[in-house]
Amino acid sequence: MAQIFISYRRMDTLITTGRIHDKLVQTFGKENVFKDVDDIRIGQGFRGVLRQEASNCKVMLVIIGPNWLNA
Repeated sequence: MAQIFISYRRMDTLITTGRIHDKLVQTFGKENVFKDVDDIRIGQGFRGVLRQEASNCKVMLVIIGPNWLNA
């Protein structure tokens, strides 16, 4: 289980989230940072993996972009 879970909306914060993810991985290691596109393998149940990872993380980083409320 990753220690840091990144929650974001792709349509709103994809580039920003990518940069934050890269820096967190560089600082804390790949095994300690969870980002859906990078960490859910083909064939895994998307919702189940998200639920499990979110419930077991130590830190949940929610990245809110300018269009968050309009989604």
